[in-house]
Amino acid sequence: MKKNTLLVLTIATLFAITAPLKAATVTFYFANMYDSSNNLLVDNALGVIVEDTAGDGFQSSSLAGSTLSIGNFVGANDKIVDIIHASAGAFDDESNTSIPFVSPGHNLNLYWFPTILTIGSTVGSSVSYGSFTSAVANINSGGTSGMVSPNPGDTSTIAYVDTDVAAGTGISPKTSLKASFTTVPEPSSFALLTGGLLMAGSMIRRRK
Repeated sequence: MKKNTLLVLTIATLFAITAPLKAATVTFYFANMYDSSNNLLVDNALGVIVEDTAGDGFQSSSLAGSTLSIGNFVGANDKIVDIIHASAGAFDDESNTSIPFVSPGHNLNLYWFPTILTIGSTVGSSVSYGSFTSAVANINSGGTSGMVSPNPGDTSTIAYVDTDVAAGTGISPKTSLKASFTTVPEPSSFALLTGGLLMAGSMIRRRK
């Protein structure tokens, strides 16, 4: 009897560990989205939602070299949980995407890439991108939640529109939804480049 009980408990524990986390249903909507020249994004430009799984902030310095596919990471701890294509200058995910977030309560961030149109692309250095996050729900845009991962099974809308500038909307015009940044190589790339230059300099001195 005890052995049977132990077996049942063991199976139940294993099932609890291996069972997938129930996904949350989230609709994302961001508009209007701009490139670095204040032009609306071209159709199919990629928007990437990442979850800060460790609570250590978003690692935009690790964007260069990242592969833009759901489930991949930007840096060590920022997991890509959703990818949206731009249309008419907006990221409008009307499919009520069912997303298995790592855990509720994690901050979310939107990265967008005006010149990258294909899922699975690798972000190169010197690529223009935008970054936006806000814990304040933008009710004026139809949002029901700030950019925080919801509880499993919840249904929510995360929406921000740059024209909503009233107090409490959590966003300002263009300055927040403009691609204002440029990727740089990862530190390891800098180290390799520096090492190569030093080696080349050393060889030149020896030849002299």
